[in-house]
Amino acid sequence: MTAAATRHLARLHELPCVVTLHMEGRIQHGVVVHHLESIRGVCSDFAAVPMTDWWHRELHRLSRAGFIRRTKLTDIDLLALTIKLLMENS
Repeated sequence: MTAAATRHLARLHELPCVVTLHMEGRIQHGVVVHHLESIRGVCSDFAAVPMTDWWHRELHRLSRAGFIRRTKLTDIDLLALTIKLLMENS
């Protein structure tokens, strides 16, 4: 893992859960970082999003398609919400 990836992942851990913010409009800290399954390889640490442990487990329980049906959030939506949070908190 590169130094840049390490710094980026550390910043993600400081952000609130993007799913809770989107679904409930509230800020919930104490997140894990979910690596988007659609992106693998050297850039995968930069294609990651902050989620509560509960949402992270729910995503894996439902599968990606089930998660999208429930939350209306695709991988691109999750990444865009994360970028927005990063920009608002920089």
